Amino acid sequence: MLDMHFHSTFSDWKNSADEILSKARDIWLSYAFLTDHDRVSHHFVEKSKEYWIQTTYSTEISASNDKRDFSLHITYYAKQISNALENELNNTIESKIKLIQLQISRFKEMWFNINIWSFYKFCYKHWRKKENINKYDLARYLYEFSENIELVKKINNWVFLDLESFYLEFLKKDGKYFSWYWVIVPDYEVKISQIKKYAQIDSAIVSLAHPNFTFKSWIDEFIKNIDYYIENWWINAIEINTKATKQMVETIIDLSVKKGLYITFWSDNHGLWTTDRKHW
Repeated sequence: MLDMHFHSTFSDWKNSADEILSKARDIWLSYAFLTDHDRVSHHFVEKSKEYWIQTTYSTEISASNDKRDFSLHITYYAKQISNALENELNNTIESKIKLIQLQISRFKEMWFNINIWSFYKFCYKHWRKKENINKYDLARYLYEFSENIELVKKINNWVFLDLESFYLEFLKKDGKYFSWYWVIVPDYEVKISQIKKYAQIDSAIVSLAHPNFTFKSWIDEFIKNIDYYIENWWINAIEINTKATKQMVETIIDLSVKKGLYITFWSDNHGLWTTDRKHW
């Protein structure tokens, strides 16, 4: 048994390396690959030896394609991960922090009730570390206050928006009000050209993480673009995760055979003994 995609307190999970490895041993996992967001855990690799669980260096990278204005997550596995890539990942983390700070300033300018330290406290309560907070966390916080909900309603011609709709319309690129609240941080994510370079150096397995979430009309878009990702992103694997339907699994297996790709697995788990709406 194996799990090649899950998280720890090193990025945004609720459990330490020891807790995860203990659980992995209890359920008879032979292989466990920690893929914290934009982090490489050397500690996990060393600790796994104590539990007789095999692993390697791995991470989940926030990657961007500036040519197509598109971002996605990839999981990356190698016997060694170059220091240069780890430095790139550190830059991504710093950029994430800066982006959220700028986004908060923008909302304050537009009369929203938001306080940065109160926001960080809110995130910590939900097991979200400062370096891994995202715009959806920001949306959740804003909707804690009735005055913000009323302000959104006023902006939206007195039509109520629920949390999900607010996030899509105000904080996503194709949203109706995005241009009002848009902020930018240069080199926010690792570029595909860089990932390809590092993957060649590291002889890495580079997998498209949770493709059923990354692509909107996922099967058509995925099949149409898979050659592009293989050629330009050094993609040599596709992930099947726990929320993949039978059709998704069959499509991924079929593509992996046709294109000579590996398949990676699995849970994208963010917390032992708990569930949430997004992960299990």
